[in-house]
Amino acid sequence: MALSGTSRGSGATNTGGQSTLVVSPTGTLPAGTMGVLAIAYDNSGTNGADPYSSIADSVGNTWTSRNSVNNDPGAANEGVCHRIFTSLLSVQITTSDTITVTFSGTTVARAWTLDQVTAGAGSQPEFSNSQNSGSSGTTPTSTTPSLASGVMLVASMGAEHNSTITPDSDTTNGSWSTHQTAGVGTTTAGVEISTQRKIITGTGTQTYN
Repeated sequence: MALSGTSRGSGATNTGGQSTLVVSPTGTLPAGTMGVLAIAYDNSGTNGADPYSSIADSVGNTWTSRNSVNNDPGAANEGVCHRIFTSLLSVQITTSDTITVTFSGTTVARAWTLDQVTAGAGSQPEFSNSQNSGSSGTTPTSTTPSLASGVMLVASMGAEHNSTITPDSDTTNGSWSTHQTAGVGTTTAGVEISTQRKIITGTGTQTYN
């Protein structure tokens, strides 16, 4: 069996300034699968800096920040930060468990998506590489290096404001999954995230926009 992906939930909150984002999956992520957590949140640090501090789950898996983008106009809470984390799970995560992202100071608008990547019997998923896009505005785009057939691409975008992201639908060397999306609030008190997966069926670059 080749790689497969499963959507495990999304959510958003802007209830008060808080120093954490707590994520609960909508289904169990078994041991041996890979969790992929994408988050978007206010750039609430000094002068608009990224306030991210750490990540941990309640069952002791190790999570790694794979990329980070801060589209920052230079003032706190006036832009959006975006990060993607992965964990090759040594302990399963159930719907009763949590993944907690901690910030230095407080941040208001926070949104997340969670995906599960599963390999064939006798194998385990392996993270390959990540790419940060500095693209911004109302029509951002990101193009990957050449990708080999059989790999899975996970693409995610964060936005300031809310209800503005249209999912990608191209079928070049594979089809995008239905996007997981969540958003909350409006203007600088709002944030939105969208994440999609694609199993690559032919060698070449991919554009996400």
